[in-house]
Amino acid sequence: EMTRDATMKAILAELSINNDQPPCAVIGALPSGVNDALKYTTNSIEVPHLLYWQVHQHLVDRHSQNIISPIASPRNVADIMLDYLSNQLNMKGMAVVHENPDLSADLSEEFVNYGPKYNMQNYAFKRWSHDTQDDLDDIILDIKKYGLKTIFLNILSEEKTIGLAESLDKNGMLESDAGYLYILPTHFIKLDFIEKLYGEVVAGSTWDKLLSNSLVFDEHMDNFRVDEMNDRFLRAWKAQNSTFVRQMNAIHPIQDAKSEWYFQPEDDYFQANIPAYRAAMAYDAMMSIGLGACKAEAKEMTLVDDGMLTEETAPSSPGKQRVLKGAAPGKKRMLQPPPDGPPPGAPPKKPSNNKVHSAIVDLEFTGATDYVRYAFPGQRTKDSATIGIYNIRPVPSRSNTVVDGNGDSTHHSYEAVLSSAYNSGSWEAVPDTNFIYKDGSTTPPSGDLEVQEHNYLSSWVRALGFFFMGFTWLISLVCSVGIYVYRKKNAVRAGQPFFLQLICVSSVVMSTAILTLSFDEGSGWSNNSLNVACTLTPWFFILGQLLLISALFCKLWRINKVMQFRRRKVTIRAASTPIIVMLVIALVILISWTAVDPYIWQRSLVYVYPLETYGQCTCDNFWAWFGPLIALIVFSTIMVIIYAQKSLDISE
Repeated sequence: EMTRDATMKAILAELSINNDQPPCAVIGALPSGVNDALKYTTNSIEVPHLLYWQVHQHLVDRHSQNIISPIASPRNVADIMLDYLSNQLNMKGMAVVHENPDLSADLSEEFVNYGPKYNMQNYAFKRWSHDTQDDLDDIILDIKKYGLKTIFLNILSEEKTIGLAESLDKNGMLESDAGYLYILPTHFIKLDFIEKLYGEVVAGSTWDKLLSNSLVFDEHMDNFRVDEMNDRFLRAWKAQNSTFVRQMNAIHPIQDAKSEWYFQPEDDYFQANIPAYRAAMAYDAMMSIGLGACKAEAKEMTLVDDGMLTEETAPSSPGKQRVLKGAAPGKKRMLQPPPDGPPPGAPPKKPSNNKVHSAIVDLEFTGATDYVRYAFPGQRTKDSATIGIYNIRPVPSRSNTVVDGNGDSTHHSYEAVLSSAYNSGSWEAVPDTNFIYKDGSTTPPSGDLEVQEHNYLSSWVRALGFFFMGFTWLISLVCSVGIYVYRKKNAVRAGQPFFLQLICVSSVVMSTAILTLSFDEGSGWSNNSLNVACTLTPWFFILGQLLLISALFCKLWRINKVMQFRRRKVTIRAASTPIIVMLVIALVILISWTAVDPYIWQRSLVYVYPLETYGQCTCDNFWAWFGPLIALIVFSTIMVIIYAQKSLDISE
């Protein structure tokens, strides 16, 4: 809780006093910046340096080989957090608002690195650096434009958090039906913070809206909070009696009655209170030092037979058998230092601190935070990390005590309820504790991005398309009726009524493709309906176009045949053969296209900021199918031109 400079002076002064005999290890300090500076001193004297509060990723990387972290590193925290958001909540992205450039930079980098692993690749990282409300309003507006519905508010101070709530409320992002999920930092579940902020909150205030059913991600959870009834650490805590309390009071008397750092607990202190936040982490840090020092010292010791036979290694865990060189059965054995050490009777040699560090890294034990295991160069392994998900909920029994004239609560009280815990490498839900979201349900909000611009087809474009389609249908109908009415007239008979009617029908079929292309989600159509419309579009267009051109071709081809052989009759059936051939080829291609690579509706991203999409009909190999159909149409058109040229000399 001290400032960085004051803490550094105190620690360095203590180390200088003990320069001749450095300590076995250093635990802490709380501020991450102090640990960053302290590592140079602990490195120089090879003292294991254990962190139990905050840790930067670079502190547990290879170049800080004296650092050991009983808490999860930012890399593992990001990995586990994305695992929960993706696999448990089906989220596709996240926005992060932060004020700490170092810790947030660590998390931000790891979010990006692990995003592809969990299919979460949409992020927005915003640092609130200018401390003004206008700057914050711009940040929140940017996040809204990105369309991200999961927002991690990594802000530490109460004042700034309230400012965030006001800006979110101003943009309509705190309403219960807005579909947002807010992730709050770890300190929101600290007991003193809960008592300070969650006591009585004005109902309907921005602070009330933000707290209600938000998520708190505790990246370094005290394991005793999961099962208070059966936790061994908590049972041992509560087993401390009044005699122990009095002994501690006698050893550490209060020096300053006004001090907030020291106090005289009552005899029932351990029964009336639970351990402070991160107490379990501090306990495991201390146990790591003790077990590591014992293990390192055991490795320095040797078992001798008659004062000379040595043991290569002492057991590092219960049940491991000792391996001796040349030990005679029945001989008396005794613990002695190595042959080149002090003479018999001298105290055993103390292991060097770098050996203590190596011994700690090799440890595996069950501590206050359950299974503890380290990986080189000293960070806690992901599978042994303990992380919790808390749900901030209103407390009905306290929220309804203050009511207005209508019987509604004027104030709300909140509590943090543990709903899921990460233990032994996987997430597990706390029994009988469902997470309740802002809409009051247990169903998480949609993880899809909120699109700011969908580029829906405008109504005037749709109306224009319908006008041309209707006009085509009307003209085709009028012409078809006219052809039928005047079918016995010489001019109509010469034009071959069957093929003229076929041209009218083909015009209607081809123009119907306008109908299937005139709708999208903005018209209320579902994705399945749009898929059907997309599939039908090439059928209408291609078949209509081929019918039209084939009818013209057959009409001209029949005329040429008749004019070349004046006494020969060319039937409609014979003249229709090219139409049938063209349609069969087109049908084979269209059926194969629909079965193998269907032409379906798809919405694609245009811009990430602001989030903009557009919808279209598409398939994997469009031109592989559409190309041959266009080639068929082009070939038919060329043949029509050729036969039209041959018919130029035929008189009307």
